[in-house]
Amino acid sequence: GEEEERRRGGEEKRRGGERTSLHLYNPCSIIASLKLLLLSLSLPLVLVSSGVGMEGLVPASGAFDADKFEDEHVHGVYDAIARHFSHTRYKPWPRVASFLQSLEDGALVADVGCGNGKYLQVNPKVLMMGSDRSRGLVECCQGMGHDVCLADNLMLPYRSDSFDAAISIAVIHHLSTEERRAAAVREILRILKRGGQALIYNWAMEQQGRRKGFTQQDNFIPWQLQDKFAEKQKGEGAETEESQQNTVYNRYYHLFVEGESEKLMELAGGNEIVDSFYDHENWCVVIRKL
Repeated sequence: GEEEERRRGGEEKRRGGERTSLHLYNPCSIIASLKLLLLSLSLPLVLVSSGVGMEGLVPASGAFDADKFEDEHVHGVYDAIARHFSHTRYKPWPRVASFLQSLEDGALVADVGCGNGKYLQVNPKVLMMGSDRSRGLVECCQGMGHDVCLADNLMLPYRSDSFDAAISIAVIHHLSTEERRAAAVREILRILKRGGQALIYNWAMEQQGRRKGFTQQDNFIPWQLQDKFAEKQKGEGAETEESQQNTVYNRYYHLFVEGESEKLMELAGGNEIVDSFYDHENWCVVIRKL
C-alpha cells in the first residue's frame, strides 16, 4: 500500500542508487533461472553507483572518492576491453578447477566476479551462479549461454546463508581501500551457509613468472586493446599510442604481499582459514564461514 511505497522510497534514497531489477542473461536452463530468482533478495535491487555503500570507507576529508575512482579505472576499463579480455581468458587454472570439482554434487556455488564465465561449466554436477560488475563481461557470458547477473561485489543480489561455496578469482584486488576489500569478503561470507567455503585469489606483488617486479602495491596495469576489438568511441581511462595506433587502458590493482590475504580475512571476521598458498602469481586463501 501507500505505507509500503514510502518505506521502499526511503530505502532507495538512503542507498543513493536507482531501483532496478535482477538482470538475467540467456539462462541455460529454466531450473537454474528459477533458483537464481528465488535466491535474489525480495527488496528492490540497487546497482551500486557513486556514494552507495561508502559509509566509513573513505577518508573523513572526502578527498578520495573510491566509487568514482573504481568506476573510471576498473569498471569503465573492463566494459571497454570486455571482448578482447574475454578472448584471452579461456583456460581454467587447475587449482580453481580442483576446488570446484571437490564440491558435492548439487552444491550451489557463487562465482563472484565471474568475468567471461570460464569457471561456470568446470563442474557440471554443481549449480554455478555467476555475477560481475562489468556489463560488457556479462554480455560475453550471455553469448556463451551462462546464467549470470549484473551485480557489485559489495552488494550481491542473493539471500544470506544460501550458497554452499563461492569463488572470487582476481577480483578483490580491484577495490581501492582495505575496508572495501574487507567488505567484499564479508559480502561473500554473508551469502555462504555456515561451514561453506570460499576460494579467493588476488594478484601478488611478488611475481615469480613472466611479469616484471613491482615497486609498490597500488598500480595501474596497462591493457593494449587490439584494433579488431576496439569500439568506435574510446571509454574513460584510455590513451592512444600514436606510433602504434593502439588504445591503452590502465586498470587499477592493489597487489597483495605475502601474509596480506590472511590479515584481510582476519579483518573481515566470521571465518577461519582452511588453506593459503601462492598460485599463478596470486596469493590465495580458502576460508570457511563460522
